[in-house]
Amino acid sequence: MTQGYWARRWNEIGLALPQNDLLRIAIALVTPLETGDTFPPSIEFRLYSERVTSHFSKISLDEAREFILNVYVVSMTLGVVKWVALYPLLKEYAGKFFATPELLVTLFTESSTVRDTERADEYLRRAYNLDPDNKFVLWQLLVAHSAPWFPKDLIKPVDRLTHELLVVRQLMKLNPYDPLALSVESRLKATRKSLLDRDNIQFFNSLSPLIPHPLRNLDLEQLLQKVPGSN
Repeated sequence: MTQGYWARRWNEIGLALPQNDLLRIAIALVTPLETGDTFPPSIEFRLYSERVTSHFSKISLDEAREFILNVYVVSMTLGVVKWVALYPLLKEYAGKFFATPELLVTLFTESSTVRDTERADEYLRRAYNLDPDNKFVLWQLLVAHSAPWFPKDLIKPVDRLTHELLVVRQLMKLNPYDPLALSVESRLKATRKSLLDRDNIQFFNSLSPLIPHPLRNLDLEQLLQKVPGSN
């Protein structure tokens, strides 16, 4: 397939840069995604992921941050699906360097987007262990506990309704006036049924675009910040 305008422009820019320049490397890595069937489990996505892994084995923390931001900018102008471009990078970053709870929650939620759920439970478990009172973590404990890749050890040893009420109470300790947490608590107490019950499924589905999530509430640079006290 013929390359689009932005792919040609980026390649022109890349050729003018030194061979080891991180932007040039990012351009060479991402521009092939513009014309292929890049959504997992495509060959293009597998090759892209392998190249990301290879490059991360050679770079420092600061270089990794710069490289991720470069890839993000290039991929967005090319119209590459956001998580096709970013997920392999953030996965390598979290594995080689460190991860904030927010980054781990992002990897947990987007693992299903790229069909990489085999170890997704580890992301949320790590996030919880880092900060059990993190609002992004708590909202996932509330709404994602039915997913097959949810870490079952984080489900309270009770029925679903009680688990959900306990998590909502944790959220309200963080902010007693949180309108979304208050509405969830009200719904649970009124129906005395889990959010996953048929009578609550419409309400549950309406929560999805509203719950706090790193992708909506933070920018990419914040996801890459170092956790105080981490190695």
